[in-house]
Amino acid sequence: MGNPCVRSAELEKESDAVQNFIKKMTAIESPTTDKEACNRMAGFLQQKLDQLGLESRRVSNAEFGDHVVIVL
Repeated sequence: MGNPCVRSAELEKESDAVQNFIKKMTAIESPTTDKEACNRMAGFLQQKLDQLGLESRRVSNAEFGDHVVIVL
């Protein structure tokens, strides 16, 4: 385990980026019953995961928005 103080400093460096991401995410309207809007959110999340170097896949859902799954 690393030093908690060092980890805290590392996280603080990313604070603006995290806050910006959350603002963008909350600005995307994605009501549960709106499949198209939920799929826009899924696309947004999948794009961010790609930027972070994480592999993901979409699982289609006929009634609601697609699911985004991180592949380990």
